[in-house]
Amino acid sequence: MGRVIYTISVPEHSVADSKLKAWRDENINISAILCMLIEESEDIVMHNNALKQKILRLKELTNDRRMTVDEWNECFGMW
Repeated sequence: MGRVIYTISVPEHSVADSKLKAWRDENINISAILCMLIEESEDIVMHNNALKQKILRLKELTNDRRMTVDEWNECFGMW
């Protein structure tokens, strides 16, 4: 797999600036950290989308009424 070099800019004296300088000073692989964070954020987005779908399904199921225990367990049984 090839590599691509990206250049980013962050506001001077910002939290991001401080964190990147600290990582550089500690010889931490900044690229690896950024890749990991991007991948984790994608997992979070996918999880949020799944939860949104559950909420929409709950709205359909309940239609302004209380849920039965079976309906609740069907939606939240994995937790």
